[in-house]
Amino acid sequence: MKSKFFSLTFVALVISGCADVPTSSAIKEGSLIGTVAEGSIVRVIAARPQIGMSPEQILNGFLNAAASSENDYAIAREYLIPEIRNIWNPTAKIQVYENSGKISTNESGLVNFSAEEAFVINENFRITLSERNSVIEKTFSLKLVDEQW
Repeated sequence: MKSKFFSLTFVALVISGCADVPTSSAIKEGSLIGTVAEGSIVRVIAARPQIGMSPEQILNGFLNAAASSENDYAIAREYLIPEIRNIWNPTAKIQVYENSGKISTNESGLVNFSAEEAFVINENFRITLSERNSVIEKTFSLKLVDEQW
């Protein structure tokens, strides 16, 4: 009986010794995050712009489509005016936000967007967590092209 008690005590001590959280170690970089790989089961299904969309709908559609990296963000680029469609760099700085954010049009016809920022991905695909209560605030200027926003 004593050896069984000793064995159980020894096992309990070994297990509790393994449960300590290390207090010092080197900082290690995580792996790179890239675009969605072909064949991945995780996809954002982006909707193309439609005739008659309001400025708010255009911005909302663009923001949703910008989450789909397929074909070099082809659907998101459809929301952009021809002058910037091919020069837009969608991975220069990616701000990821919580929930859907708020979209409104101001008296100047500009479209405002705000949302709680969760984290930022830089051009090297490194993630930086945002400070608590960080907010993204952007103003977008829309232009009529062929009588469509």
